[in-house]
Formats: sequence, structure tokens, C-alpha cells
Amino acid sequence: MKKFKVGVISLLMFTCLLFQAAFAADASQTVKDSPKASWLFVLAAPHGKITVEGGQARLSLSPLRHVMYFSDRPVRKTGGMSTADFLKAWNKGRDSFKADAPNAALIGALNVDKEAKNYHVDDFVILNKPQYDEKTSTLSFAITPMNSKYLIQAEKLSETVLFVDSAVWCPTCG
Repeated sequence: MKKFKVGVISLLMFTCLLFQAAFAADASQTVKDSPKASWLFVLAAPHGKITVEGGQARLSLSPLRHVMYFSDRPVRKTGGMSTADFLKAWNKGRDSFKADAPNAALIGALNVDKEAKNYHVDDFVILNKPQYDEKTSTLSFAITPMNSKYLIQAEKLSETVLFVDSAVWCPTCG
């Protein structure tokens, strides 16, 4: 029985040392070799609309007071920022959204009338030329559909959400 206890204790000590060494190696690799985080953005507003003027579609979201973001794995960070700060970062750096317009998934409920069923708008778009009206907290983008030739014109969207493509700039790094 005594040999069994010594064997189990030895095995536990060996396992602990092995885990400790593996953790230390993993931690040093994370610090030295971690890939640059890629940030994705979520813009959600209770109201939205798509208008078309002169052949250019424009999406408006209101009220939109903040933007949520998260990073890809393995970094897995989350946060939020004001819409104004998001737009300041739009032009930031060589790889900015202004230099290379982001893709976005657009999802919203299309309110046809009070008695009809709600239909959903879901499309993939390219976002350009953002404009923000701080008084009404309305953010708008020029949009180009990615998968279809036409984008539905919708005066009344609700539960409107944009999932915006990744950026390599850090929202919290100043």
C-alpha cells in the first residue's frame, strides 16, 4: 500500500511539473507570438431606413449612440465606444475603413403595415461615406449590395443590425 501511495504522489508531482512547464511555455508564446487582434463591430438601432437617390443607396440607423466591438480568437476582447469615436477611427491608418471600405451584414425587420407580417431584410453590403448627426444620433452610410444587383428601398426598418467586417486598428488603444 505504501508503494502505491508513493507512486500516486510521484505521478501527481510529475503531472503538476508537466502542466507548470506547459503553461509557462504557452504564456511566453502568447506574449511573444500573439497575432495582431482583428476587431469586428456591431451597430444596432431600433430604427433604420434605406433610401435611394441618384442611383446611390444610403442606410440610416437611429438612434445609434454607441458601437460594440469584439476581437477574433485567440485574443477575445470586447468593449464599446461612442459612435463619434468609431467614426474618428474610420480614417485611421493605412488599413483604415476609408482606404478599404468594410463589408457588413445588414439585418432588419421590414415593417410593411400594421396588419401585415414583418418581412426581413438581410443582405451583404459595402459601407462608404459615413455621416453622423449627433443631435438625432443618426448614422448613415452609402451602401453597395455585394450579392445582388438591387437593394430594397425600405422606409421603415426596425431592429436593424450591422455586423461590420474586421479592422486591424485597436478601438481601445487610443
